[in-house]
Amino acid sequence: GKPKIAGVISQVKKINTKLGQTMAFAKIQDFNDSMEVIVFADTLSKTLPIWEENKVVFVSGKMSWRGGEPKLICDSVKELWLATNPSTGTGVRPVQRGTAPMSRR
Repeated sequence: GKPKIAGVISQVKKINTKLGQTMAFAKIQDFNDSMEVIVFADTLSKTLPIWEENKVVFVSGKMSWRGGEPKLICDSVKELWLATNPSTGTGVRPVQRGTAPMSRR
C-alpha cells in the first residue's frame, strides 16, 4: 500500500512556483520523529484549510528520497479531530484509530 503517516503539523511553508501556483512544504511530527511532506498545487488547492500548524492529520502519498532525506509527496490528507469523550464529557481521544507510527521503510 501507499506510505501513510499521522501526526501534528509543526510547520507549514507555502511557496509560489514558476507557474504562479502555490505549493507547500509541511513538517509532520509524531511521537518520535518528523517528516517533510510536499504538497503540490493541485492537492493543495483541494485541501488548503487543513494545512495549518498544530492540526492533527493523516497523510498518504508516495515517498521521495531526493537529497537523501525521506519526504512524503501528499496524495491525500485527512484532518483527525480530537473529540471529547461522550461518556464522561472529559478528555480527548483521536477519532480515527489504527494509524501506525511513521516507519522508515
